[in-house]
Amino acid sequence: METTDFNVWLNQNVKLSNINQVWTLYHAVRTESNEFFSFSIMRDEDRLLIKCAKSENILIIENHELKNRFLHTLEYPFLYQGGIDTAKELSKDWVS
Repeated sequence: METTDFNVWLNQNVKLSNINQVWTLYHAVRTESNEFFSFSIMRDEDRLLIKCAKSENILIIENHELKNRFLHTLEYPFLYQGGIDTAKELSKDWVS
């Protein structure tokens, strides 16, 4: 299944309360890199295609503006902690 709906795709593929999953997806999309396991990032002309290893669902991001909106959607819940990178670092403190 392909979708352009961020929320539908996120609900099916990412546990948004899990900073590790969100951080990984955020950086995979931001850098358009496949170095972040469990997400595959591909380009189809101008479109960015994102796939999670645990499903066949593909998120289609049509342009750069939508990519930025998607990144903001991922980071927004962590802004009160100083952003997604700071939240990730703070989560390490809780584990230690």
